Amino acid sequence: MNKEQFDFMKQNSVILRKTYKEEDTFIFKRASDAEISDVLYVHSCVEPVKLYLYYIRKKMVDKLTAPYFQQVEALLSALIFFTTETESTDPFTCEGIPNRRR
Repeated sequence: MNKEQFDFMKQNSVILRKTYKEEDTFIFKRASDAEISDVLYVHSCVEPVKLYLYYIRKKMVDKLTAPYFQQVEALLSALIFFTTETESTDPFTCEGIPNRRR
């Protein structure tokens, strides 16, 4: 960063300090291990679902085999039970209360 860029950033930071509002503040808090685990689990499910949607949209029939469908179905079923508090074992007919933390 050269001197002109630094001066520009310094001027903007001074302007921001003059016009702060209470709702612009935030607090950093350490997340619990359970919350981190939940986020990582959902994050790991995103790519397989995106890949499945890509195959469907592009009509790549050779990729859509029976074992692949079983894996996707198992993943979606696991996500249903992950986000729902239920005693049901069938993801297609389960009823329950959403887990608000997830």
